[in-house]
Amino acid sequence: MGTFDEYEDLVMGLSVTIGFMVAYVPQQWEFYHQKSTEGLSSWMLAFGFVNYMLKLLVVVIDDFHVYTHCHEHRGWLCFSDLQPTIQNAICCFLGPPSWYLWFFYYENKRIKVIEDAAEKNKEKRHLTNVKRCWVMLQLMLGGCCVATFYTITTQKHKHHITRIFGGVSVATNFIMWAPQLRKTWKNKSGGTLSLIMLSVGCIGDVIWTVY
Repeated sequence: MGTFDEYEDLVMGLSVTIGFMVAYVPQQWEFYHQKSTEGLSSWMLAFGFVNYMLKLLVVVIDDFHVYTHCHEHRGWLCFSDLQPTIQNAICCFLGPPSWYLWFFYYENKRIKVIEDAAEKNKEKRHLTNVKRCWVMLQLMLGGCCVATFYTITTQKHKHHITRIFGGVSVATNFIMWAPQLRKTWKNKSGGTLSLIMLSVGCIGDVIWTVY
């Protein structure tokens, strides 16, 4: 049996994990329901991708020893140790990194129905640039995954790798919403951004900080 503090950490961590899931599901539904990603900043997507992916890799590096010793706990107490990884994985698969898929799908459909030739070419060029950025991000992620694997298997340069990944993640986290705010202000509308997602996300961040 675990101690009271262990179960307390379990309950708090589980609440945060559920909160992350609840926060991002409304945004996924908003994209699907409106059949559009109108108002979504491509720069926010890029910074968000870097932030969330590097944050996940930092947790994997720091907590890898937890995965190998998780069996020493009983039942749900093992889940308590894995929650930081689960929480960051949820953010990656439901948050900004996955929004790229919606963006590419609906932007292609939107551009097809634009009648003005000049406007159509302009939007095509923008989408092409976003796709190039996406490819570069994938290459960067591949390199970071190789560095993560090297660090885990050799236990060398762990401190330096986590500091670099963590520093870049913090920097992109700080600025990722600035392009979105600029676009929202320019359009005088939040477009397809979900108010529920933003509200629940703020509450979740406060709980996560306490946790």
